[in-house]
Amino acid sequence: MERDDAHSSAARARAREQAIVHCLEKVTALVATPAPDRRAVLQLGYNLGRLSELTEGGRDEFWDRWKTPVADWDPSDLIALAAELVDRHGGVGRPQPTTDHQRAEEALGNP
Repeated sequence: MERDDAHSSAARARAREQAIVHCLEKVTALVATPAPDRRAVLQLGYNLGRLSELTEGGRDEFWDRWKTPVADWDPSDLIALAAELVDRHGGVGRPQPTTDHQRAEEALGNP
């Protein structure tokens, strides 16, 4: 039973990291948009909110510092904020290639 709990815990951690990577990639892509449409701004807000939940980063990291640059759509500030997010979350946000050996270990329940 403990092995199942450890395996499910590891799977949840991997899923969380994958979600963080996805959100960071979306934020980085969206802030590079020179003239966003309404959908892009809403996507940016969604992904910042999701990152806030996943990382427990709080309001300052994901809302307060972003409010004015998003309202003004200031690409240089937005790109700098996105880069800070990627840097702050260390290895999460920098996907590593999965090797055949890693996939085999995971299939055996050895993450």
